[in-house]
Amino acid sequence: MSVINCSCCNGPAEPHKIVNCCVCNKPYKIDCVNISSGEARKIHSKSGLTWTCKNCAQLGNDINSLKKIIIALQNDINELKSKMLAPDATNSQAHLLDVEKIVQEVADREKRKFNIVVFGLKEDKDLKTNNDQLNADK
Repeated sequence: MSVINCSCCNGPAEPHKIVNCCVCNKPYKIDCVNISSGEARKIHSKSGLTWTCKNCAQLGNDINSLKKIIIALQNDINELKSKMLAPDATNSQAHLLDVEKIVQEVADREKRKFNIVVFGLKEDKDLKTNNDQLNADK
C-alpha cells in the first residue's frame, strides 16, 4: 500500500485517510483538516462532493471580492462616461465657463507679459480709479 505525505504536517498517511484539494490538488490528512472518515469516503466516491483547502478557499474569497470591486468600478466608469457624453445643459455651461476663464487668464497674461515691477516707488494718492492709475503708469 502506498503512503502519501500530508501538505499540512508532512506526515505520512494511507490514501483513504487523505483528501485532495479540488483546486490545488495537494493531499491533506483528514485529521489535519478536521474531516471525518465518512466525509472522506463521500469525497473519494466521486459523488460530486469536493473539498477545498483553507488557502485556496481564502484565495477564492479574495478573487470574488476583487470581481465585485472590478464590477463596481466598471459601473462607475460607465456612469462617468455617460455623464460626459450626455448633452447636459448645466455640464456644458460649466464647461463654457471654464473655457472663458482660461481665455481670460491667457489674455491677462498676454497684457502683463512686458510689465515691470518696481519696488519702493510711491503711488500717487490723488488718483481715484483703477483706470487713472493705469494711465499714470503708462
